[in-house]
Amino acid sequence: MKKKLALLLLAIIMATLPLTAFAQTANEPEFVPLRQAFEQRGASVEWNDELRAIHIAIYGVNIVLAPGSTVAYVNDAAVELQHPLTLLQGVAYVYVNDVSALWDALITAFIGESPFVLHLTEDARDIALYDFDYLVTAILENSPWESVINRRFDTDFRGHMAYLRQAIQNMRPVRFAESLEEFYARTGSEMGDVWFPIRDNDDPRYIAATYLSYFLLFEMWAFEGIGHLFPRDLRMYRIQYRDLRILDHQGHINPETDPITAMRLGNLTHPDVRWFYGSVDVDLDADRISVFPEVPDNIITDIIAPGHIAYMRVNSFATSAEYDDLVIAPFFEEIQDFEHLILDLRGNGGGFMFNFTHNIFRRLIHWSMPIVTYQFFTDGDLAVATMIAERDSIAYWHSHIEGNDVFDWYTIDILPAFPFIIQQNMVNFNREDLFNLEHVLVEVDWIFPREDGPLFEGWVWLLIDGGTASASSQATLMLMETYFTTVIGENTSGVMAAVHTYVILPNTGMLFRIDLGYRTDMYGNSLEVYGIAPHIHNLYQMDALETALAVIEFYDHGWPLDGADELWRDIADDDIDFTYHPLLGDWVWDADSSYIYEFRADGTGTRGFDFFRYEFQWHAEDSTLLMYIDGFVEHWTFTIEDDVLTIVSEQFQGLRWHYIRQ
Repeated sequence: MKKKLALLLLAIIMATLPLTAFAQTANEPEFVPLRQAFEQRGASVEWNDELRAIHIAIYGVNIVLAPGSTVAYVNDAAVELQHPLTLLQGVAYVYVNDVSALWDALITAFIGESPFVLHLTEDARDIALYDFDYLVTAILENSPWESVINRRFDTDFRGHMAYLRQAIQNMRPVRFAESLEEFYARTGSEMGDVWFPIRDNDDPRYIAATYLSYFLLFEMWAFEGIGHLFPRDLRMYRIQYRDLRILDHQGHINPETDPITAMRLGNLTHPDVRWFYGSVDVDLDADRISVFPEVPDNIITDIIAPGHIAYMRVNSFATSAEYDDLVIAPFFEEIQDFEHLILDLRGNGGGFMFNFTHNIFRRLIHWSMPIVTYQFFTDGDLAVATMIAERDSIAYWHSHIEGNDVFDWYTIDILPAFPFIIQQNMVNFNREDLFNLEHVLVEVDWIFPREDGPLFEGWVWLLIDGGTASASSQATLMLMETYFTTVIGENTSGVMAAVHTYVILPNTGMLFRIDLGYRTDMYGNSLEVYGIAPHIHNLYQMDALETALAVIEFYDHGWPLDGADELWRDIADDDIDFTYHPLLGDWVWDADSSYIYEFRADGTGTRGFDFFRYEFQWHAEDSTLLMYIDGFVEHWTFTIEDDVLTIVSEQFQGLRWHYIRQ
């Protein structure tokens, strides 16, 4: 199991340094906080009084570092550090190169010697640094994601990019968890055919291109969940290049009437890009079946209760819509009289919205539906040019749909951002983000019911989780804002389908995708920070499907209170004495002292404002806090430090509260 996890996860995550805030001490700009560097990868970082050192435990590997020492121990192996671990105002800092050395040693302890490593030469380093600086500038000048990343990851994006630049400057090797042969044996594909070309050549440009592509693949993986900030791998390059052929419905691309397609074709066919990705075999007459892959198991259907509850799981929207419909169409025929349909988009990383609207959404609506989309943009030159090109091209496409008047069934306009936000009363718009946004692209698109089969008329329950991303996140928002579903599960990943562009790195020719459109819901909430929250979060000790079935049972027969009571009795024994528990007593909310938590020694308590309080039962073990209120079990984790109680919900992503001891 350990080896399998290494191969599946460390090749992308563990083989490189962790996502971390770049902190500056007074005189050492290349030091990072030790705790952040490891905790953000799930490590336990604690001070050990007996050893008088910091103990880090992660993936079964133990790391010990003593302040002032230039030697660290990874399990039993000694690792020489370039600089001793330093303390500043109670925070431990470690040199960036030493973090790299520790992670290299951790990987060796975890899976053995890394079988495949990419190195830089000095000439190649200069090329890679130029392209990296070019990319960072393009992101900062044109994308709205800096403040979003800072909030979501509790980090400093500019500092983190400076930290990555330093890693390139120091020519830190890129290490893989498996060899090229092992990758082929596991996947049946060459690594260079799946991700990026791997060139065996002494030319500095070849070295820089090979190194930087995998460096960015590994180091930017977390940011793909915000704004699709990610290098375009070879598979998606081929798919999206061929996809341009079917967008061109008149047999040619006219830059005046279809500027966004012309812009992307120019990116994908640029000589430097062709040099990087190699030649692409394109079928000029490709249709959606030949462009997008046919995946036999992409659509999974089941009848949970005949005539009552049907289930359909869609694993991806990056597949052939026509091929998927060979399963979806007869399934809707079969379940047209059912009362409930559970639509499962958990783990669906997205793809193409056409697959969702054509195959699913149009089978749920009985009349024409206006879909309103807001996308906000910065005033960067590339952002503005792409936004205008998107507006003009979409209007052109809609105006040439047979039997459709674009002014009746589709409108799109560019407006000043701030007056629009005020006019729409988007009260939850983040002020920090607003300072960087100048324009809003407003689309109103009418979608029509399908006429070639039955429409589903029952309840629709949508299951989502942290793997629901991109087009499937957009599908979630569409269903929520048109009130066609009840959403159950966990928050989506955050990344939305938005107007995007590709930055061509000038020396290596790599394409880097940047979403330029900042998506919000109708209230102005940024959908990239914590994702889309479901209507109903997973019930305690239940996954989304189990929760959906419990809620359906509630609608059919009423809430099973006896079952909830039995569950709570299984969790918390009767007559528990918490006399000496640190939670005992009164705590006031730091934002409003009139809101109070009271924890009693008998496992009961109250919470609420002075004028209205809720009774609850509570049970705590280690850092887990469970509360039973009105037949629902709330699941929290808690910490207490300097008389400040912090509770974090394990059911509601992003929900964190602070209380002060009375």
